[in-house]
Amino acid sequence: MFIVSRKGGILLVHENHIYRSNMRRQGPHKNILYWECVHNRSQKCRGRLKSEGNYLFISNTNATHNHPSDLNRINRAKVGGELTYRTFFSLFK
Repeated sequence: MFIVSRKGGILLVHENHIYRSNMRRQGPHKNILYWECVHNRSQKCRGRLKSEGNYLFISNTNATHNHPSDLNRINRAKVGGELTYRTFFSLFK
């Protein structure tokens, strides 16, 4: 699942936490995205993910989120029609 942000960006929803892409189109096929928790800057959360093609990997397996889940924000996005289902490949178009 993805959320369309206020500025039109795409945020990834995974296990009730929200991530922003912090590096795009890496790797030989330009299909690797790195994601960081949206609370990275404000609360120093170290939650990280990596998507390669349509596969998702937990980059920082030792780190846990140091804040509650983003379930309220996810539910507001669902009600507001900002929640969308896409594939990772659709982000490269």
